[in-house]
Amino acid sequence: MTRPVKTPLLHAIEAYLQENTTRFHMPGHKGKVRAGTPLQRLLGERPFQVDLTEVPGLDDLHDPQEAIRASEKIAAGIYGAKETFFLVNGATAGIIAACLALLQPGDKVILPRHVHKSVFSALVLSGAVPVYVAPTYHPVLGIPLGVPAGRWEEAWDRHPDAKMVLFVHPTYEGIVSLHRELVVRAKARGLKVVVDEAHGGHFPFHPELPRSSLALGADVVVQGSHKTLGSFTQSGMLHLGGELAREPFQRALGLVQSTSPSYLLLASLEGALYEMVWHGEQDWEETMSLAGRIREEIKACRGFRSWHEELFNYNEVIGLDPTKIIIDGLKLGLTGYDLAKLLREEYTIQVETAGQSHILVLLGARDRWEEGKRLVDALGAIAQSRAGRGKSLPIPSFREELLLPEVVVSPRDSWFAAKKRVPLQEAENAVCGELVVPYPPGIPLLCPGELIAAPMIRLLLRLREQGIHWQGLADPALNTIQVLA
Repeated sequence: MTRPVKTPLLHAIEAYLQENTTRFHMPGHKGKVRAGTPLQRLLGERPFQVDLTEVPGLDDLHDPQEAIRASEKIAAGIYGAKETFFLVNGATAGIIAACLALLQPGDKVILPRHVHKSVFSALVLSGAVPVYVAPTYHPVLGIPLGVPAGRWEEAWDRHPDAKMVLFVHPTYEGIVSLHRELVVRAKARGLKVVVDEAHGGHFPFHPELPRSSLALGADVVVQGSHKTLGSFTQSGMLHLGGELAREPFQRALGLVQSTSPSYLLLASLEGALYEMVWHGEQDWEETMSLAGRIREEIKACRGFRSWHEELFNYNEVIGLDPTKIIIDGLKLGLTGYDLAKLLREEYTIQVETAGQSHILVLLGARDRWEEGKRLVDALGAIAQSRAGRGKSLPIPSFREELLLPEVVVSPRDSWFAAKKRVPLQEAENAVCGELVVPYPPGIPLLCPGELIAAPMIRLLLRLREQGIHWQGLADPALNTIQVLA
């Protein structure tokens, strides 16, 4: 990893501000905000001053030649990439662009079922056809543990004409199953290797964190930098390894990224990388130490369990991101949803997400024991208040076949097909016409073009009763579901 000595984009923005230029250009706020307004009280003036556009000296994200290009080259050096692109439409834009750059309509893509919903968008726009591979799911937590190597090999054998494989590294919960040998095998079959590393942008900045996908030999790596690096929400990066040309990706990003990119997002990417290079190893050392302390303290909260080392009992799991903490309170009679609600409403603690059996807590480079102690104290208080009266919940049972529906119509064709709405209970053997996505984490249970089987309906009814949040359904209550007419 190289250490940058310059921040070209931050320098260019600061130089423009110091010129005190009269702004007869967009954005319309002209770098000012009316004093005393709600927005000014919330943000102050600086964000408006830095919210700039493509004027001379500030470069152009869609054709970078100066400060942005220099900053992207620095990022590529940090990550060991051949090329790096800054993203202002999140990792979603990177995933879609990768598919547009590498695939033709009708091409097959082999991918795990626990991909993010953005992959479905990429399939619709590119016209590619998915070949899903089922991961193993944890029998209690219900979270994906990774795809056994043999299942990848079987899929590659059955579909020798596939053009691309997409790996998830790590999972939303920080589980690692990707290794270099698997990447080498995929490439030996002529597959382009794309990795959704949305939750792993911090990996290169401490030797005890899992290895980055670029270090494993991936062709394309997409990161949601805001998730772990500290840049602003919606910022990310797309990295190229190997011998892939830059131009197809630049063109593809031109289709899916805003033509008015936010300089606040771009500046935050450069600033976050600079800080990671100079302070990241120490920051992540402290964060991992904090995570370990929290896990130890949770052991004293009777009825709660923190999952970590136990996950290595499964063959698919070869690494873990220690900054992700999975907690369950099943012995206290608490679902993950119950626990998340208690923490928010009674202790003003907001966790990342909740599932039927657990909650997920994310630690970042800014977290300290002050925050960790609040969580531990809250769990201790909950455990004490429920001692002797909380009835242990039965261990959930997860069936992998429920989560791998049959694809009967391509994503693109199903997207444009005529649709109708039917009661969920009457949708058996119909073809799904919309994304059915519990959010977070945004992993689809059903995608347009997939057959709706009776077991899936039973699962959706159970989740509906639990009050799970669904993202983007035509009927948010899921009393009805869109199907192909």
